[in-house]
Amino acid sequence: MPRKEFPEQYNGWYRISDARPVMGIAHAQYVRQLIGKKFQHEDVINPNTGKMEKGAMKLDMGSYKVWAINPTIVEGYNTRQATRSGLRRYMVRFDSAVMAPFDLEAALRPIVAKAYGVKPTELTDEQFTFGPAYRKKSGSSDSDSSGPFDLDESAEPVSLDFLDASE
Repeated sequence: MPRKEFPEQYNGWYRISDARPVMGIAHAQYVRQLIGKKFQHEDVINPNTGKMEKGAMKLDMGSYKVWAINPTIVEGYNTRQATRSGLRRYMVRFDSAVMAPFDLEAALRPIVAKAYGVKPTELTDEQFTFGPAYRKKSGSSDSDSSGPFDLDESAEPVSLDFLDASE
């Protein structure tokens, strides 16, 4: 039995099985999860009508219903994913025998400032920090290993050991 086509206003929209390879996803089940958690709640312009509609919706095809996913969402998925991953923080590893930590910070600060369009001295802590991102647990590890680690507890900051080429 040939597959029924979408109504004219949804022409070019993707089905789950068609969206999977375009999005670079291995299993259709993951596309289905994305629809349930995100796409059906997003408002996107329908390229055929120019009106705002949900990013994914179930269309009645007579005896069954099929998910239709807006092509803007499907084709822009990898771009949006790159944007999301760009918001992550990254760890820098370097050899302290080659460069001291304060020298590396001095070298990185102008590069980050240029990306934000400000002077290196005007960078805020949200834009650039160079220091330990965690605190050492107070007390011995044997005495308080049952409870969860609390980042807000007042403990001495940990000094970071940078990679040493001699070890």
